[in-house]
This record gives sequence, structure tokens and C-alpha cells, in this order.
Amino acid sequence: MDSKKTHDNSAGPSDGIDGKHRILMFFPGKIESLPPLLTSSVAMKIHGAEVRVVAFSSSDSTLQYLKNQNIEVILVRNEHPCSLVQKAFMWLESFWVLYKQKRSFKPTCLWFHLGHVFIIQAFIPFLKTGVSIAVQVHELVSYSRFLFMLANRLIRKAEIVILSEKNRAFIIKEFSRSRARFIIIPNRPLEDAIPAEGSKSATRQIFQSHGGSDQCREFLIYQGIFTDDRCLVEIVSAFHSFQRDDVGLILMGGTLESGFVNNLRKICHSDKRVVIIGHIPPPDHLSITKGCYAGIALYAPTRLNQIYCAPNKIYEFAACGIGMILPDFPGMAEIAYKHHIAVLCNPLDPGSILQAMETILSCEIDKSKTSDFLKSDIDPKIAYHEVYKFLDSVVE
Repeated sequence: MDSKKTHDNSAGPSDGIDGKHRILMFFPGKIESLPPLLTSSVAMKIHGAEVRVVAFSSSDSTLQYLKNQNIEVILVRNEHPCSLVQKAFMWLESFWVLYKQKRSFKPTCLWFHLGHVFIIQAFIPFLKTGVSIAVQVHELVSYSRFLFMLANRLIRKAEIVILSEKNRAFIIKEFSRSRARFIIIPNRPLEDAIPAEGSKSATRQIFQSHGGSDQCREFLIYQGIFTDDRCLVEIVSAFHSFQRDDVGLILMGGTLESGFVNNLRKICHSDKRVVIIGHIPPPDHLSITKGCYAGIALYAPTRLNQIYCAPNKIYEFAACGIGMILPDFPGMAEIAYKHHIAVLCNPLDPGSILQAMETILSCEIDKSKTSDFLKSDIDPKIAYHEVYKFLDSVVE
């Protein structure tokens, strides 16, 4: 836990630029697993802040992306804890690193990316001195009263709270009783995070290199973690009943060595139209997405976090100019009805998902409509400028 070890794990220049605000961001996880962190850190840098990120670990390509944006990254150990004991030690070490970074970096703002960052709230009185607190809430944790209580305690200590979806904002504001400024910023990636390269032929090559059929010419893609609440079993079951040999399904983004993935492979019944690809760090994964016909983003309606979802994937799909299959939930339905770039389905019903697949593939995707959808929402650069101005007012 010495200073030398911490800085040996850093990427980017240590001096940065002389911005008015010095923002110290903290995320207890893998940076590549949280694309909105890339957006917020780069956007605040663009507006003149000096940004330093403290996180558990990161992939090399994500580190390089941040380094190219002149953002310094401090990695606690550059490994992700597995056991409870490892997590406990990592948390203690991360608090020590965060405390030292606050003393050396002298930030004007501590910016917490709120996943399971709740333990830090116990140390806020020691960390808060002389700084403003920003909390960026990436998910609701209403499924656990204890975690929800801790999250709300941290939010009440903040001057500004950033969320990606308006209904989540209403819920958090009601239960936290926070007097902070709430700002809605969609999980849109910055334009430079969308790779220029990417084509159907390149996607087809990746598909075949992972054992996919050479007959497939069009592709549906799911990108994200491999868990039961993402309705992957239902997606694969639906596609297994799909009668077209020229369409492939790509499942990309999760850990390959798990019982859940093994179960998915069994459901596929050696169907060569389906391939499972491991995690590809952002923004590199989008070079595969750009060559697909449509993206799938489904969630089981078991928690408020899923029902009022606002995934960055829908903006990535739109930026890549492809259609979408989405759950018939409030926010997602608005995208389908207003912008006509998505087909809705019941995420728990393979028959409904199959019908959505057939419908989306029978439509010609109008790239001008996906572009209009992006233009209709808030540009993250403009939205984060509002955050910067608010931090100005706090300092004044």
C-alpha cells in the first residue's frame, strides 16, 4: 500500500493541466465494466477540469484510451477481488489510496461512481473536508433495504447527483430526501468513443473465428454481462426456434467460464448460428457491433433497476446505426413508439422475443432515425458542462 506501488499502477501524466476544478473520481471495480465512467471523466476533462480516477483495476486498452485523453488513473492493485476476504482487504486498501490521493491531488470535488461504493460513506467526514461531493448513480439497489439505506445516506451528503434516467431520479430523490442538485445525463458515449472502423465483413470474420456458421450474413448481437436477469436463456431459446440459416446471434461481453454459460451452450444444441464471445473492453467492442443488423437489450422485470433501465447499449446501438429489440418497459417503449428504431417484446417469453427477431429483420433500418434519436437526447458534452458550471457555483 505504499505510494510508489500506487503510482506504478497509474496511466497518464501525473501533473495534468491546470484546470479550475480538480476532480478525483472513485469506482470500486473494473473501469472497462462501466462505460459511463469513460464518458464523465473525458467530458469533464474537455471542459477544463483535471481528472484523476481511482479504481480497482482496468484493461490495457481502456487505460490507453484514458491516457490518450490525458486522464490519470490510479489502480489499487490492478486485479479484481474474488473472495469476501480479498474484497475486504481491497476496500481497506482502496480507502487508504483514496485518502492519500486526496492529500496529494488536493481535489475540489470527490466524484463517486455509485455501485457498491457504500462503505466509503462511513469515511465521508474525513474525506469531505474542503471538497464538494458528486455522486453518479448507475443503478438502483432497492432490492436490498440495507444497501438502499447506505446509498441514500451517501446521496444526502452530496452537492450534486447524476443519474441516467428520469424515473430513477424521482425514486432516488423521494427516498433519499436529498437537497442536492439532480441532473439527468443519458448513458450516451462520446463521439470519439465510437470506432470509425467496423463492417459487416469484419463482424462476420469474428463470428466465424468463434465457430460460427459461414452461411450467416446478418447478425443480431447481445452485448453485456452474462447473467440470468438479462434474459439470455430466453433469447437463445427464441433464436433456436428461428428458421433462417443466414442470420447469426452473437452473445458478447461476459465471463465464459461459468455454469450459466455452460447452460447457454446446452440450450444452443451446437447451433452454429450462435457464438459466445468473452468480454471485449470498450470502446473496442463497438467495432463488432457496427457490423450487426440489430442489438438486443433485455432485462427481467424483477427489480426497479431493470424496469427503469437506461442502458448505455441503446445509445451505442444507435450510434452504430443498427436497430434494437427492447423490453416493453416505460422508457424503452418511448424509444420504440417515438423514434421507430426498436421492436418491443416480453423479455420473459421466448415466443415474443422470436416474433421481435422476425419483425426487426423484416424491416430496413433507417440510419437517419437512429441519428435523430441521438440528436433528440442530451449531448453528454453539453450536459457535463452543466455539471461543471454547478461546481463553479459551489466553489463560489
